Amino acid sequence: MAYWVRNVPDTTEEKPDCGCESWLDHWKRNSRSITTLECMAIGCRENDRAYPKGAHVFVRGDIRPHIVPLCAAHNHPENTEEFEVSAAASPVLAQILPRCPKSGRA
Repeated sequence: MAYWVRNVPDTTEEKPDCGCESWLDHWKRNSRSITTLECMAIGCRENDRAYPKGAHVFVRGDIRPHIVPLCAAHNHPENTEEFEVSAAASPVLAQILPRCPKSGRA
């Protein structure tokens, strides 16, 4: 099952407060994905697709921000349209989760 997502506006400067080193680190620690790390946008052909960042997105049907790996083109403030990401994206909530250093369980 793929996910439909759209970028969360104005999150460029946000840093994780859960003890993870970056939002991509947060995703790696907490996702159930075993995929090779690359942009999860379906059909991505960007040159930097192998160097994703942890992007804040809204998953269709959920108002809470999630993190998925996306290249710079898909994780862009002007990219406001909904797009599809792979099921391997395994979106994780942008909050303290069990595998985060500050969760007390990591």
